[in-house]
Amino acid sequence: RIGMVYGPDDPNEHRLVPSVISAFLRGQAPVLSSGRRRCDWVYVGDVAQALLQAATLRRIDEPSFDVGSGRLTSIRRVVELIRSHLGAPLDPVFSDELDRPNEQERCADADKTFRVTGWRAQTSLTEGLLRTIAWHKRVAIDESSASALVPQFDNRSSRARPPL
Repeated sequence: RIGMVYGPDDPNEHRLVPSVISAFLRGQAPVLSSGRRRCDWVYVGDVAQALLQAATLRRIDEPSFDVGSGRLTSIRRVVELIRSHLGAPLDPVFSDELDRPNEQERCADADKTFRVTGWRAQTSLTEGLLRTIAWHKRVAIDESSASALVPQFDNRSSRARPPL
């Protein structure tokens, strides 16, 4: 079982971390659930290492094991960390109405996973979020640079107009 994976190269705006980073980078306040739900956040690079480690083992005597940090952190805390790292002046909007009923909190049994596979998550939540934010910033810069190179057309004529 894999925890709440996050990291660079995830442009899926339906996932929490990319959507929050993108909203703040666009100068918008993200609108979220209450933020009380806690998740076991695990960096994508750590997940890849865990799966590689497990794949190289000759035998695993357990029917399953967890891939996660072994720590629960609230959505609200993750959003606050992202906001702080970006220096975003906007407050996120938290709403109880957007909470999903019956969502479970699952925390990886990191000690069991280590006993079974010899693997343990290495990337802290702060470090993983900093790497993820850096990737999103690079993509935003690349996209804005590319759009400046594409001619802008006025819908009323076929003449190109200079980028704004």
